[in-house]
Amino acid sequence: MINTYGCASPADSFQKYSSVDPELNIALEYLSGWVYSEQKGTTGSFAQVVFYRPQKNLSRIAMVVTVSPVAKMTLTDKSLLAVVDSLISKRMKFADAKVLKKSTLNIKNLNVDATEILLSYKTLNSFYSVKSKLIILKERVVIFEYQNKFYTLRYEAKDSEFGRFDQAFSHLIDSLSIK
Repeated sequence: MINTYGCASPADSFQKYSSVDPELNIALEYLSGWVYSEQKGTTGSFAQVVFYRPQKNLSRIAMVVTVSPVAKMTLTDKSLLAVVDSLISKRMKFADAKVLKKSTLNIKNLNVDATEILLSYKTLNSFYSVKSKLIILKERVVIFEYQNKFYTLRYEAKDSEFGRFDQAFSHLIDSLSIK
């Protein structure tokens, strides 16, 4: 996995991001003060950027954009419906998993329809501690296909903190452009 790190300016409410990895090929605005890490799958099956708050106690709050070339996907059916169903199927394996909402959303800058899913499930609050506890995590996911690639935009946070950055995630979606 290859990482590229960046830091936002705390003076602005949103910081402009433009991907370094040509496979991502996106630009958007994310919360100032957050940091990001570009990552690439070892087989080239995906490229992604993860935005998160820099904290000593690794919080479960993150916004992620993943780009998956259709040709490198392992699903037999490579339709939007199949990609959405695959994600939901994976999340339903978590304790107390629920689909809270599933709807269509238009990505204005790209004039493309996406599927939006709101999920809730229990997972560990930390992957790095033997003292980890189960928490209720909420996840908002937007998936769409554009130019033979699937784009998955995810926001996840503890249920009690989810509302705090949900509007910022909406801003990230609205500011998304393909370079």
